[in-house]
Amino acid sequence: MKGIGIISYGLEEIGKREVKEIINSDSKVCDGACVFPVKNFESLCELAYRAQSFSRVMFLLAEFNVRDKKEFNEQFQKKVTYSKLIKWVKKGSTFCVRCLASHKFSKMEIAALAGEIIIKTVKKEGRFTPKASMKNPDVMINVFINRKNKVFVGVDFCGFDISKRNYKVFSHKESFKGTTSYGILRLSNFKKGLLVDPFCRSGTFVIEAALWLSRTPVRLFEKERFAFLKLLNIDFDSFFRRIDRKATEKMPARIIGYDSMRTNIIASKKNAKIAGVEKLIEFGAFGVEWLDTKLDKKSVDAVVTRMPLCGKKANKSVVEKIYKEFFYQCEFVLKNKGVIVIATDSEKMVENNSGAFKIVKRMEIFVGKEKQKILILKHQKI
Repeated sequence: MKGIGIISYGLEEIGKREVKEIINSDSKVCDGACVFPVKNFESLCELAYRAQSFSRVMFLLAEFNVRDKKEFNEQFQKKVTYSKLIKWVKKGSTFCVRCLASHKFSKMEIAALAGEIIIKTVKKEGRFTPKASMKNPDVMINVFINRKNKVFVGVDFCGFDISKRNYKVFSHKESFKGTTSYGILRLSNFKKGLLVDPFCRSGTFVIEAALWLSRTPVRLFEKERFAFLKLLNIDFDSFFRRIDRKATEKMPARIIGYDSMRTNIIASKKNAKIAGVEKLIEFGAFGVEWLDTKLDKKSVDAVVTRMPLCGKKANKSVVEKIYKEFFYQCEFVLKNKGVIVIATDSEKMVENNSGAFKIVKRMEIFVGKEKQKILILKHQKI
């Protein structure tokens, strides 16, 4: 019995780490996905409820490679058998098929083709015609085709895109999605001490950190949305109580979000309150040049942030001054073994202004269809 989590390209190793932490299962990393064994369905429900890195969590029905639609048709019929569908597609219930991603084929065509095959298979071997419904179906079957044309077919245990956060009511055009912020945060390997985001915008980095470190489920206030409630006969009241009682305000860390714009701090505070972690984060309307007055020397364990953008409309001389000030301040407040993890659109500007710090790792992740450069820096002497 296997599960699968769909994740942004480039963050698969973070997903693997999260699966291990939540359900103690070792994942096989694939392009845009993590596949892992599950002991029982309840474990998969827990991952869907608690995960911060995935957009979907599914029970895996089949996986195979394809080159064209003809091969997809053949392999789907061969791999997605009635014996695998019988638990999920039942007489009197409704189902739908959705294609989550496809880099070579039309998503609508793939979903329609898969739906037709399922109906034919069940009609032939189950001796009834399953009812398809796109509106509030009892079972959602997802097809995910990654960049390497590997196909994964699974039963959706979420029922909605869990990468979208309900706390992001007061957003900012330069803020990442919660899953992206969480993934970048985990690249720092921060677990305890002091974490700072000096350009917090709408607060996603610090909110995701507080949710993770306090063991507060991201969907604490959205339990009723999960598809697994309709799929399984489990005492979900006890299930949720068992997980929710592990949440704690006694964290091994101090989390701070700063921003020079007071409106951004107000928005971040409101978002943190919606997420239920406003008491776990300190906010301040201060520019990066104030870090050495607000924080003790060598007190910070990790700085995780998205740097100011250097796009066509940006005043590059102003942005460069901010970069220079940022690294100057980090030299004062960051511990000798501390780490800086930044998302940037100008590696050159980092190299020109990083001063006492060296880039120890370069990564590219995907934010939607756009590439985002991630740099990890440490003190030159370390």
